[in-house]
Amino acid sequence: MTVQTTPAALDPQVMAKLIEASEVLNSSLDLEEVLELFVRISMEVAQCQACSIMLKDPVTGALFFRKSDDPSLVASKPIPPGEGICGAVVQSGEPLLVNNVEEDRRFFAGVDQQTGKKTRSIYALPLKRKRDVIGVLEVINPLGRATFIESDLKPLMILANLATNAVSNAVAHGEVAREAEGLRRSVQGIAGVDFVGRSESAQRLLAVVRRAAQSRATVLVRGESGTGKELIARLLHQLSERASKPLIAVNCGALPEPLLESELFGHEKGAFTGAHARKRGRFELAHGGTLFLDEVGELAPALQVKLLRALQERCFERVGGVETIHVDVRIIAATNRNLEMAVSQGQFREDLYYRLNVIPVDVPPLRQRREDIPHLAQHFLSRCNQHLGRRLEGFTEEAVLALQSAPWRGNIRELENCIERVAVLCDGPRVTLADLPSDLHPRQEETVPASRPTLESGDSLYDIEVKLMIEALEACDWNVSAAARRLKIPRHHLRYRMQKYRIERRGG
Repeated sequence: MTVQTTPAALDPQVMAKLIEASEVLNSSLDLEEVLELFVRISMEVAQCQACSIMLKDPVTGALFFRKSDDPSLVASKPIPPGEGICGAVVQSGEPLLVNNVEEDRRFFAGVDQQTGKKTRSIYALPLKRKRDVIGVLEVINPLGRATFIESDLKPLMILANLATNAVSNAVAHGEVAREAEGLRRSVQGIAGVDFVGRSESAQRLLAVVRRAAQSRATVLVRGESGTGKELIARLLHQLSERASKPLIAVNCGALPEPLLESELFGHEKGAFTGAHARKRGRFELAHGGTLFLDEVGELAPALQVKLLRALQERCFERVGGVETIHVDVRIIAATNRNLEMAVSQGQFREDLYYRLNVIPVDVPPLRQRREDIPHLAQHFLSRCNQHLGRRLEGFTEEAVLALQSAPWRGNIRELENCIERVAVLCDGPRVTLADLPSDLHPRQEETVPASRPTLESGDSLYDIEVKLMIEALEACDWNVSAAARRLKIPRHHLRYRMQKYRIERRGG
C-alpha cells in the first residue's frame, strides 16, 4: 500500500533522536559516518529488526546496498531497475508499506537467504533530491508488534530527508562514491585507465596485471620513477572484484612521519595539537576496497612496524585511540627503490618486505618498450588537443624516429611532459623534428661506407654499433625488418640509426 503523510505528534524520545541526527548529518561531509549514524538512528526510531540504505546507480538505475546493519548485504549484487519493493519505491517516488511480504510478488526473497533473517514487514521510503530519487531507506520487522503502522512514517520521512541532504552534500564535496558503483568515481580517475602499449614487454605486463587482479593477495609494483606505477595500481583495482569500492591512495614519501601515521590510521579528537575532531585514516576509508601505498620504501622504521601489524591482522588503532578497528582492505604498494638492498642494509624490515612482495609486478622502463613510444606520443598529443583546443594531426617520421631514440630517463612522465610542451609551441599541423627539444635532435655524422667490416679490439662504441648494423644488414640482403629482428631492436630504431650515421647500401 502507498502511504500518505498525516500530521501526528512525535514522541519526545523520537524527537531527541531526530535532533541528534540533524546536528550530525548536517555537520558532516563524511559519507561513511553519515550513513552509519543514519542506519543506527533509523533502527532506534522505527524500533525494528533491520535497516538498510540503498543508492541508485544514476547510469543503470540499479539499486545497491550502500549501508546496512548486516555488512554482508553491502557486498551483494545490485538489484535491477524496478525490481523488488525498493525498486517500486524508486519508480513511484512514494513511501511503500508492505506488512505481509509473502503476499507481495515484488518481494525479493534472495536477501533473506543471504542474511538468514525472515522478513515479515517492510517500510520503504524514497531518498528524494528535488524530483530525483537517489536511493531508498528500508526498515524491516518492527519489534514487539506484528506490523509497521502509518504513524511510523513521519519520523522516518524526516530522517530520509535529512540523510538525502547529507548524502547530496557529501557528493558535492567529493567525499562520496569512489566506493559506490555507478556514482561518480573519484577525481583520481579510477573510471578510465589509459593503458597504452603494444610491445611484447607491455603485453606481458598487462597479462600479469590481469592475473594479479583476480587475487586478493598484496601486490608490490616495482619500477623506475615515471614508469606509470600508479596507473598499474588503478588498473589492478579496476579489474578486480573490488572495482565498485574505493581506491584510496597515499604517498608514503610525501609526508613527515607523525602526519603520515595520522593519514594512514586516523586520529582521535585531542590526540595532538590541532586534532580538533576525530579523523578516519586511509585504511578505514578504503574498507571493502583497495589501499594504494605509493613510495612504500620511504616509510620510517616506526611506521614499518605499525604497517606490518595492519597487514598481518587487518586491524589497527587510531592515533590517540584505544578502539581496535578491523578493515577489509586489499593492499597495493609501489616503490622505485631496490627493497632487497634496503633490507640487506637494515633500512627496511625483512618481514614487511615479504608481506608486501606476495605478487611482484615489474613495470619496464620506457627504453625497454620503444615500440610503444609512437602510440604513447600520439595518445598524449590527442589529450593535449582536447585540453588546449589544438588540432595537431600527429608526428612526422623524423620526429617519431627521434622520439624512439631518446633515452627517456624520466620514462613515460618525461615523454608526456615533452609532448605537452610541443603541443603548446608547435605551429602544426604535424609535429616535426624541429618542434622537438634540441637534445632530441640526432647528431650529424659523416656518411659511413657500407663495406663489410670486422670488429677490432681498438674500436670505439660508435665503430662497434655501426659495424654490427652493417653486418646485420648485409646478412639480410639489406632487408631492414629482417636486420632489426637479427639485432633484436625495433625496425624504427634501426632506420633511425641508419639515417643518423648515414648508412647506405653501396653499389646496387
